[in-house]
Amino acid sequence: MPKGFQKGNTLGSSRKGIPNRKTQEWNNIGEALTTWGSERMITYLQTADDKEFADTFLKILEYFKPKQARKEVKLEAEVNHNVQEINYLKPNEDNS
Repeated sequence: MPKGFQKGNTLGSSRKGIPNRKTQEWNNIGEALTTWGSERMITYLQTADDKEFADTFLKILEYFKPKQARKEVKLEAEVNHNVQEINYLKPNEDNS
């Protein structure tokens, strides 16, 4: 007899569109962090001194806007310029 369920058996699998228990727990934690956790962080940042505010703000900012990797670009180019002298006459200048 082959192991596992036979084709068409829906026993033992979760229903489509319904998250399992662990996923639901993570969703609950995420919701708590973004509601009361963010309110508490705002209160903390409002009462922090300048140095403490800057340190904390920069640390949490990385979770919303990750640092960009630095890239070094080496560029080599050849530039050719042709300089031409242009002579022109001013309107009131005598040509003699």
